[in-house]
Amino acid sequence: MILILLISVSLCMVAWRIGYYYLWDRELYAMLSFGQPYAYAGESAELKEVVENRKKLPVYLMEIGFQMKKGLLFQDMENASVSDHVYKRDIFSLLGNQRITRKLQVQCLKRGYYRVDEVTIASFSLLHTKRYGTQQKAAAELYVYAKRTDVSSILKAMENLLGEKESRRKYLEDPLLFASIREYTLQDPMKTINWKASARTGELMVNTYASLENERMMLYLDVEDRGILKKEHLTEECISVAATLFQKLLAKGTEVGICVNLPNEEGKIFCCKPSRTKASQTMLERRLAREWEEKDVLAFDKLLECPFQNAIPVIISRHFSEQRKQQLESFVGPKAKGIWVIPYERKECPQVTSDRLSIVTREVDFG
Repeated sequence: MILILLISVSLCMVAWRIGYYYLWDRELYAMLSFGQPYAYAGESAELKEVVENRKKLPVYLMEIGFQMKKGLLFQDMENASVSDHVYKRDIFSLLGNQRITRKLQVQCLKRGYYRVDEVTIASFSLLHTKRYGTQQKAAAELYVYAKRTDVSSILKAMENLLGEKESRRKYLEDPLLFASIREYTLQDPMKTINWKASARTGELMVNTYASLENERMMLYLDVEDRGILKKEHLTEECISVAATLFQKLLAKGTEVGICVNLPNEEGKIFCCKPSRTKASQTMLERRLAREWEEKDVLAFDKLLECPFQNAIPVIISRHFSEQRKQQLESFVGPKAKGIWVIPYERKECPQVTSDRLSIVTREVDFG
């Protein structure tokens, strides 16, 4: 009797093992998706794991695994590891016709384009003597746009430049264009002083009439970083400044364009003409999120081959020298002015002055 029972149990186990081997991955799905199409560096995003068993046979133990580029980090690193990529494995137990959803929080550490193309699925025999595996396609993608940064000093430089421009034109200010009241600077014309506000605050205050909405701005972003000693933190600051400034100007209704010394899809320099459309911002953000190699970066001179009339040039470049200053002054022209934004390390504070360029320096900490 005992022998018959043992034989029956053995036969059941063999039948289960054979049946499970052929049926475990039928109608079994693992799906990955991000909760949004993009996020900004420094923010968090959501990655959704969905596993579904659409047959009656249960899958008592299921392991799914996938990998993605470094730059995204799980807030809960259980069952995750980091080496050349970020690897993640999770365990599920599914009854027949069951669906399980898990939401994982990931920290966006670095600008980039992240995609999961494949999910590995594994299960085990009843006594864990055999491991079964398969793979499924995935299409989870996330753009991590450049980190947003403070560009108030640059916007103020633009405002001052516009004030000088209007003053030179002897423009009669329209009170309908009145924007705000702020503290007086040496660059402000005396006629803009608001004497009532100055008496009230005890400090010289000025009215701002020049509106960025009625101007055209053209940004020139230099991402060149050649040589043995790389300074990626300065290049990243340039990218963050350009992306943030582009976004802020569009929000103000300014007609803004940008040139970057990177190739576009046709191999020419990446350039968006001045406009007020959000499509140009999306195009810029996605281009800057994509990786590039040093050999792909075009020479800085290529940027200066893309002048736009009636647009105030804003050059964002960490490379400063007397030769570069003269080059930019020649580009701006003798009767116009522009802005030069220079990120720098503390030990190399740039001593640059120019009559044609408004210099905005930005100290950047290493790392």
